Parts: sequence; C-alpha cells; structure tokens
Amino acid sequence: MSQCRIPGSTGIFTQPIDDGTQVIRWSFAPGPVGSTGNSVGAMPLEDRFTNVLRRTLPKLPADIQEEFATMLSPAALLTIVGVLVVWAGSHYVGIGFIVDALMLIGGVLFLGWQVWSAASDFYSFLELTYIATTDQDLDRAATHLSNFIAVVGVAAFIAMLTKGAGKRINTSAIRARIIAKIATADDAGMAATHFQAILRVAMNPKQPRIVLFRKTNPQSVKYIERGFPPKPKEIKTKTNADSGIVTADDLGEATKVRETVAAGTGKKYYTVDRNRRTATNGDGETIDLSGADWPVETGQVIDPIAKKPLVGDYDLFDVFDPKVLAGTKPPNQGNLVLASSDGKFVDDFTNPWVNRAIDDLNAAIGSRRVMHGTHGAFDSIDNLKADEMVTAFFPDGRAVTMNKEALREFYQRIGRSTLDLSQFLPK
Repeated sequence: MSQCRIPGSTGIFTQPIDDGTQVIRWSFAPGPVGSTGNSVGAMPLEDRFTNVLRRTLPKLPADIQEEFATMLSPAALLTIVGVLVVWAGSHYVGIGFIVDALMLIGGVLFLGWQVWSAASDFYSFLELTYIATTDQDLDRAATHLSNFIAVVGVAAFIAMLTKGAGKRINTSAIRARIIAKIATADDAGMAATHFQAILRVAMNPKQPRIVLFRKTNPQSVKYIERGFPPKPKEIKTKTNADSGIVTADDLGEATKVRETVAAGTGKKYYTVDRNRRTATNGDGETIDLSGADWPVETGQVIDPIAKKPLVGDYDLFDVFDPKVLAGTKPPNQGNLVLASSDGKFVDDFTNPWVNRAIDDLNAAIGSRRVMHGTHGAFDSIDNLKADEMVTAFFPDGRAVTMNKEALREFYQRIGRSTLDLSQFLPK
C-alpha cells in the first residue's frame, strides 16, 4: 500500500534493547498540507479499503470493537484488503455471491432472510469504497460495513474473506452487470412518506413481509404527493417519461381511453384535446381545463371524478413471507393466483394473501396507490426492461434496489418463480 509505512529506527544502536520496549505501528504516510477530500479519488483502492476498515471500528457495537481491532494489524489487513480489492473490481460479485460466501463458512444459517439484507450492506460497502471520491463516501461505506458486521459478527466476516480468497468467480455464468444497493425513496420512485409507510408494513412484527415494487416514474412523484389519481388496471396507456402523466400517444389510443369506464363510477375517462384547453370522453362530454394546476398536454388521461390527470401507481412486483428466505416456507409461498373463471381471464391475477398485503399497504400510505395484484404473477423477470429497477422492502427496516440481473439472481438463489401468464392473454 503506497501511502502506508512502518516507522522504525533511523540510527544504529549497539546497546541491547529489552524485550517489549520497541513498538512497531502501522500508520498512514502524511499527505500534503491543505489537501482536501478530492484526494480520496486518487488514493489506491487498497488504501481506500484500509481507510474504511479503520473508520468502521468506532461505528461497531462496543462489545465487538476489540475483536474487530485485532484484524487491523498489517498482516491481517494484507490478506483482507487483497480479497476486497478483487471482489470490488469484479462485475460479477452480487448479493447472491455474498450470501454464498457466508453460507460456505456456516454458522450464519440461523439468520435466515436477514442474511440477504446484510449482504446488501456488504455490497454497498464494496461499491461505495470502489467509487469513493470524498471522505463522506468513505464514511458511508464504513457505516454499511458496520451494519453488516453487526448482523453476521466479526468472526463470520473474517472467515468469509479468508475462505473467499480462493473462491473463483464464474464470469461465464453472468454476462450483465449486477446492481444492488441500499434504496432511498428516490430510488423507488416514491414519495418519502410513502416509502416509510411501506417499510412499516414490511416491519410489522405481527405480519412481517418482504415487499417488492417496480420503480415508479420519478416525474410522477410530485403529483403523487399532491394526491393526483393513480393509473388503474383498466387503463393500459403508459405514463409519459418526461411529464410523469399518463398520456395517449395517438388518436387511436385516445379513443380507447375515452371509451373506458372508471371502475365503480359508471363514468368514462377523458383525454386532453388538441387545443389543450378542454378534455373529452367517449360520450362527447367535455370539461374545461383553463384553470389546470399542471402543465396540460394533448392526450393526457383525465380521471372523470377527480378531474385531474392520471399519474403512475405503485406497481407491486411481489410480496412473500420472510420465512421463504429462512427456508422454513416453500419458495413459491403466496405465488398461486386465480387467473381465469368460467373459461375467461379475470381482471386481476391475485389471491387473498396478496389482497391483504395490498389493503395494508394502502392503509399505511393513506390512500389507494397500489392498484392491483403482483406483477410477478402476471409477467416474468425475463420480460423486464434491461434498465428497470425493483426495490425490495425487508422486515428489518432496510430497502434494497436491484436491477433486472440482480433480481433474477435473487430469485434463483431462493428458488422463487415468477409467472409468465401474459403470454396466454389475447393480444
């Protein structure tokens, strides 16, 4: 490590030195006077990891700090940092890889589903250290590592790395970059208060759940916070990527929307006319939009009751019992849905377990934002867009955002399936 040295004597002493009177310490070489956090980006990766490990010590629970301190010796750091550098530099180390490494050493199986949440902290520690450019980045990485060690213990952390040193990464098995990190409300495309409400549902001690949502268009969030109506299942028109408002792209699509009846109202949806001052439904009824408090654009879909445009809903991807990750419930618990009745497809592929979760989620949010059953019961992970993100909420209060490849790996590791029932629907 180029920025570290072992200080020692600078002269020659002929007199003997009693045992225990000479101290050799590991210390950082001083940097230039007036240096700023920008120097972090220029640090060798080995030094960044060493720095983060040292920052981790005071963040740990007091009862394990002494145990962790013993691994900060030069010899121990040489091995541990070496493994961390290799793992951080690989595009093939995901949460599943970390869970595998923990399982190899044994002794953490009792953690069950918590090992997955802890693994996401370890992954965030690796990634943040790898891309760090400021002291704040290093400190955040240390926080994630301390969270991880607080769950699995110091002994498991060291064993995972020392046994992992000889573990080969199967790069031929994974061709795409796996992305998984601790999530924020912005990562999920949610209002901050709704994000916290969903976490509370996942954390309910009487009914803990693992809840996954597809990312909502971030442009919709400001309208969600203002209470604009969410897109219901009967509307197939997409949310405009730029505006965050559900918008028909052409006359044919607008015509279909105008003939669609809002569930439970008997009234048809409107779309904004070309003049952008009025909106019309399939019965020829119009409403005046001259006082609209949003940027009006042609084709926007207007709710017949609220007289406001539809915006993105919270698209539930999956919900299941955390005992699935602990291995005490079948991998596909809660995955059986009713798809047809009397020879016809039903409007919503769901089941009582999912419906109870939806009711709890909407009650916690304070309004109906989760509009239908799980996406995983309707479509496969394989059919997600390559850049799509899904956020998983865990019962320990953590949320993890995963891209398509990380989500696929997660489901493969736990043996859970998604259903591709969409292929049987009429086009």
